This record gives sequence, C-alpha cells and structure tokens, in this order.
Amino acid sequence: MAQLSQAHTRGCLRSLRAVRLYLQADLTRYHGSGRLKFLRHFLFTPGFQYTVWMRLTGWAIRRRHTKWTLGILLKMLLSRCRYKYGIAIPEYTDIGPGLFINRFG
Repeated sequence: MAQLSQAHTRGCLRSLRAVRLYLQADLTRYHGSGRLKFLRHFLFTPGFQYTVWMRLTGWAIRRRHTKWTLGILLKMLLSRCRYKYGIAIPEYTDIGPGLFINRFG
C-alpha cells in the first residue's frame, strides 16, 4: 500500500548525462546528430520538442534539489506541449533511447 502513495519516478532518468545521451539517440532517429540538427528539430519538430521536455522534466522531478524549482517550470512547459500538440506521454514513462514520435494528435 505504501508504494501506491509514492511518486512515479520509475522511468525518469537519474543524471543529466543520461538525459543528454538519450536525447542524442532520439535525435539520431530523426535526422542524425549535431548541434544545428538538434536546434532545427527542437524548433520545428513537435515530437522531438515534446521528447526533450519529457526527458528533462523526468530528470528534474527525480532530483530532490530541482523538484520544486526547475521541475515545476519544466512540468508547465511539458503540459503546454501536451495541449498544443496532443501528445500525452507522461514524463515517468519508462522509454529507452531512440524515441521517435512521427505524428501527433
């Protein structure tokens, strides 16, 4: 019963390095790697933008120091993307590297 009252953090990444590596793998699924490609896909591809906010929100919520500061801001940005693009994947979902969201809605 105690497990039911705990926050969902099973799929949240533990370190910022892991977030970076997962995002590199996600970007490779879209169009290769590189800083310019990251920026292009972050600005113009809704699925990749949602993936970035989802992974960062999961990381921030898992950490004790950023949960109530950065975590709240990232959760608001993720919620905005959820309503704007119609993608509803929670930040605590256990998803491996290389996530590709082709269509939204």
